[in-house]
Amino acid sequence: CRVFNRTLEHSLLYEFIKKAKQKNIKIVKGKYIPTKKNNIVSNLYEEMGFKLINESEGTKEFELNLSEYKIPKNPNINLKVLNEN
Repeated sequence: CRVFNRTLEHSLLYEFIKKAKQKNIKIVKGKYIPTKKNNIVSNLYEEMGFKLINESEGTKEFELNLSEYKIPKNPNINLKVLNEN
């Protein structure tokens, strides 16, 4: 958990979104289920531009419309793909 909030989570999600866009996926959904240990990422979906679509008993469901989303560059971390296979 030491890498969270150091923007690694942003870079990983950006790479995932990039791959989803390449496959013509239009909507990505995410769910945050609160636990004692994951509070550090409780706002991650909102920070990444996801829209809250449902909330019940602390559990939140989000959507990200990929046709409207522009992937930002993370100035802190560069991911390098070593092998596409």
